[in-house]
Amino acid sequence: MKKHFGLTVIALTLAPALAFAHAELVKSDPANDGTLAAAAKEITLTFDEAVQPATCKLTMADGMDVASIGKPHADGMVLHIPIAKPLSPGRYSLGCRVVGPDSHPINSAISFTAAK
Repeated sequence: MKKHFGLTVIALTLAPALAFAHAELVKSDPANDGTLAAAAKEITLTFDEAVQPATCKLTMADGMDVASIGKPHADGMVLHIPIAKPLSPGRYSLGCRVVGPDSHPINSAISFTAAK
């Protein structure tokens, strides 16, 4: 009886943590702090759960907005951000807000350098 009680307590303790888990960024192309190839046509963010895109914003290292990305779209766990026009060489930050299966918004960001 005590053994079952202990397992029940553990299960009840872990259940809320599992229920409130949000999608997390697990991979990006380019990698965070990596280099984006000059000929790249898109940036991808891969999450551990399916997501729906909300917004993405690309900025230069100095904080200036860059209007070089198109409308993001999701394919399951992968968010695709099209590059509408070539990026000038330099350092960039990409911030995206997505919605996970639990309908909670998730903010994710990466930084990268655009190749010459």
